[in-house]
Amino acid sequence: MVKKVANMIQALYSKYLDLKNKNQKLSDRNMDLENRVERLREEVSVIEKENVPLLNVVYDIDRVVAVLGEDKVKEAIEVAKHLEQANAKQKIKKRRIDRDEI
Repeated sequence: MVKKVANMIQALYSKYLDLKNKNQKLSDRNMDLENRVERLREEVSVIEKENVPLLNVVYDIDRVVAVLGEDKVKEAIEVAKHLEQANAKQKIKKRRIDRDEI
C-alpha cells in the first residue's frame, strides 16, 4: 500500500511539474502578447495623430467640391496630374541632356 501511495505521489508530482512548465510557457506567451498589444496601441495613437491633418484636408476638399462642383474639381485634378507628368518628363530630359554634356 505504501508503494502504491508512493507511485501515486510520484505521478502527481510529475503532473505538477508538467503543469508548472505549461503554466510558465503560457505566462511567457501572455507577457509577449501584452507587450505586442502595448506596441500596437502606441502605433494606433501615432496613426490617429497623423490622421487629424488628413481629415482636415478631406473636409477642405469637400468644401471645395461643394463650392465649385464635382466636375470642376475632377477636371482641375486631371489638369494638375497632367502638369505633374509633363514636369517629370522634362526633368528626366534635362538630366539626360546634362549627362550627355559631361
